[in-house]
Amino acid sequence: GINNSETLAGNDEMIRDGTKAFFQNLNAYLETKQQMDNKYKEVDEFERIANFVLTDDSGGIVLDSGEFKPQYQQQTIEGKPVSSIKELYHAAEAAQPVYEEIISRLYNQVCQEC
Repeated sequence: GINNSETLAGNDEMIRDGTKAFFQNLNAYLETKQQMDNKYKEVDEFERIANFVLTDDSGGIVLDSGEFKPQYQQQTIEGKPVSSIKELYHAAEAAQPVYEEIISRLYNQVCQEC
């Protein structure tokens, strides 16, 4: 039959490997977060962006029923809800110039405030 001590030893090794991978991922996350925080401090030393007030004009994206409002669902270029990643990417490609324009206006607005 199967030797239980060998099986347990194998499980211990798998657990150690899983734990090691977890801590490696956690450490990588924390290092990345620290780098991002440092970069943010370079860009916005006085935290003006963090305190920038945005106006929410959507009234929220969720209906009282808990469903998302149709106008805020990801849509195909034909205006129907996307049903595949291919449709999503196709719509994203078409929306990219508009998105870039919105981000550019937002950036300019933030720069004027700072």
